[in-house]
This record gives sequence, structure tokens and C-alpha cells, in this order.
Amino acid sequence: MILNGLGLVSAPLSLFSEFFVGKATEHLLGEGIEPEHLNDDRIGRALDSLWNQGLTPLFTSIAMLAHQRFNLLTKSLHLDSSSFSLEGSYEIESSDESSESIESVKITYGYSKDHRPDLKQFMMDVICTGDGDVPLFVQLKIATSELNSLMRQDFACAADARKAADKLSRNWKYHSLESVEIETHAHYNTPGRPTKNQSPEHFTYRVTAQVIPVESVIEIAQRQAGRFILATNVLDEKILPNDEVLTEYKGQQTSERGFRFLKDPLFFTSSVFLNTPRRVAALAMVMGLCLLVYTLGQRQLRQALADSQETIPNQVKKATSTPTLRWVFQCFQAVHLINLNHQLQVSNLTDTRLKILQFFGKPCQQSIPSPNQ
Repeated sequence: MILNGLGLVSAPLSLFSEFFVGKATEHLLGEGIEPEHLNDDRIGRALDSLWNQGLTPLFTSIAMLAHQRFNLLTKSLHLDSSSFSLEGSYEIESSDESSESIESVKITYGYSKDHRPDLKQFMMDVICTGDGDVPLFVQLKIATSELNSLMRQDFACAADARKAADKLSRNWKYHSLESVEIETHAHYNTPGRPTKNQSPEHFTYRVTAQVIPVESVIEIAQRQAGRFILATNVLDEKILPNDEVLTEYKGQQTSERGFRFLKDPLFFTSSVFLNTPRRVAALAMVMGLCLLVYTLGQRQLRQALADSQETIPNQVKKATSTPTLRWVFQCFQAVHLINLNHQLQVSNLTDTRLKILQFFGKPCQQSIPSPNQ
């Protein structure tokens, strides 16, 4: 899934097998592994297995190994969150309903930073280093919704349901309820479909409504937010000068760049289509691993170029020492591994591509057979 995510060729999970057609799957993943083996069912089982391992601890353990292996600097860390939209109903499973674990993901409606209030969503927290934008912590927020809880609650009478909806709307500052309706549900004392003349045992009432933003209040708050205070508990200016406080704050874009990467239309998670909240949560962790691999690769490439005072050509053939890893991936899309008469041969491995490879270290170089092999 990480290879699929880093393909950056608009290959959604629904086309997982198709993504690997024409790829050297046996060379990349192991002998005997063919594209048709990498199907939807296998993805589902893999995501279930990840969930069972514990998503946040698993990601954190991998990130800490990367931190040690690549000597990441952690002088500054940046936390941010963003929402991801989903297609489908995603009803909460009974086992998740009773659990208090942060990984018991509740997918629901809410304020959408993607301007898609019609879709359900989940929230992701990411903590990135100032050194290379590498994520060290990824966690899903429990997207609790007061309205969602209210709409599942049964009331003894319509008046009580209306009163609860009005109370909830008054408690909100930036949003209000619209299209409030009270639904009547009949309950019978016998199972199955009621007979034609059977009378209900009792009735319950539920609220249905939509959340809308109060634009006038939000506009005032946005104007007030134009000025804000940066605070620190490091009071000695010799240790942390004021200018450095501002510089560190501006580094917050490290997390924002990570979310731009994950939400890019070419990335496979621009829209999420899965069957259960657990698999959505597991996929979110895989998304974090994709970002981890991408940022580590880009950081290593840029450091190697800086250390050797070298450059490589960018998209417009100009020399750069800070290329994006996306561009490098695109450079290698024309490279193919060919099995000709039981001998592996690499096509289109030009001098420029060979030069780029030398900046990724021996493990990466060894993964690609020599053109003369």
C-alpha cells in the first residue's frame, strides 16, 4: 500500500491490482508475488491485521526507529490536524461503541476544512519535525458529534425532543441547527412486521437536523484572530530569543505540507472508500507511513546533495539542490526491469538517473540491478 501511495499516479485503492501491473512485483516484494495477488481482499485483511496490532503504538514504534536511524533533529516539533472526507454511511460497530480507546474511530458529519459538509469525515493529528517535515506521531481523533448523539437519542415525547434540539443549538457559538424535524417511531410488543390492525405499544421521538455555520459570528472571530500572542515557557532570551520564537512558529507549515501531500488528488487517499471505520483508521496509519517514507527519502536526497555540493536537473532542466521526491519518482517512471532469456535487464537507466541513485545510499542502489547485470 505504501508503494501504491507513493506512486503518485492517481491510482486509488479500488485499482490496487492494476497499479502493480507492469511493475516488478517479485523483485520488489518477493519471489512468487504477482499483481493479481494484491487484490481488495488482501488489502482488507492487511488493514484488519494492522488494527489488531494497535495503530498509534505501531506507527510510533516505526517512527522512533526512523528517528534513531536517520538522526532526526527534534529541537522543534509541530502539531496540526486536518479532516479527511469519506464516502459511505460508516455505521459505528457495536464493539467500537462501548470502547473508550482513541482508536475506536467515530466517523460522522462536522465542520469540514475541505468544504464538503455533505460527506462524513475523520480527523487526523500529525506531529512533524522541523528537520525534514518527518512525521513522528500520527493519531486519529474521535470525531464526536453532539448532533449525531442527539439524533440517536429516543425521547418520550415530541416536546422533549424539540427542547433538547433548542438547547443544543443555544450552546453553540459558531453554528446553529437548521431544518429541525421530529420523527415519530412506533414500537410493538411483538417481533416482526406488525399486523394491519395492531396498535403500537408506545412511541418514541427522534430529532433530525442539519448544522450550519453562523457566518456573521465567524467573520467577527476571524477579524479578532488577525492578531494573536506567541507564548513560551522558556523565559531566558539567551536560550530562546524572540526572533527564534517567531521562526519556530512559522515552521508550523511542516505539518501543513504533510497534509497537502496526503490530500493531493494524485495520492490514493484524496477520497476514502472502505467498508468499516476500523479499516479507515488502519488506512490512515498507512497514509502516515507513506508520509514518513516520503519525507525521509526527500530529506536524505537533499542532505546528500548539500554535503557533496551537487545538483540534479528539475522539471524545467535547471539545476537544483532541493528537488522534491515526487519529481524524482516521476523521473524513474520510464525505468523498467525486463526478464530477457532468464536474465534481468534494466531499460532507460540513463546517466542522469544513475547520478540521482548515488545520493540515496547503497540499499537503494542495490535494489536496482546494474544495466550490465
